[in-house]
Amino acid sequence: MNQQPQIDLSKTTKVACTDCGNDTFDQSFLMRKLSRLMSGNGQEALVPVPVFTCSKCHITLADTIPPDLRLAKI
Repeated sequence: MNQQPQIDLSKTTKVACTDCGNDTFDQSFLMRKLSRLMSGNGQEALVPVPVFTCSKCHITLADTIPPDLRLAKI
């Protein structure tokens, strides 16, 4: 059984919303559409991409957007 490494949280840095300063987040999903040519089964597919959004102002935390989507038209 694999054990998770012990992390000393006192040595971590607080993450806060860059818009409102709130430090609590909700998990949300960006939805991407996969063409039927790429899906492998001949049908369009929806692909959920998990991200975190500010629980106060609902802005997506940029660091949780996959790098290849940060510059893409979301």
